[in-house]
Amino acid sequence: MAENRIKDGERWQLRHAAGSYWLLDMEQEHAGQRPPLSLNQAGAELWRLFRKGAESGEAADMLCRLYQIDRESAQEDVGEFLAALQKQGIVIE
Repeated sequence: MAENRIKDGERWQLRHAAGSYWLLDMEQEHAGQRPPLSLNQAGAELWRLFRKGAESGEAADMLCRLYQIDRESAQEDVGEFLAALQKQGIVIE
């Protein structure tokens, strides 16, 4: 099992609009309750990996390959991404 699980995975939908990616809560009853989470290309790739059950190490490896960054920077980026998801209540540790 992955070390990071996405809570209510079907509830959260990744959308691409106006050159940006947005993570939307599809079960909100009232508009404006929770703003969508804006993601860049790397964030969208990370979201897709975590939806498939990837672990943090796999996600960092992907960032290293795609963006030619060092492992330490990739791990920091993954940690920041997960913290943003946790702040939105999307990831359970």
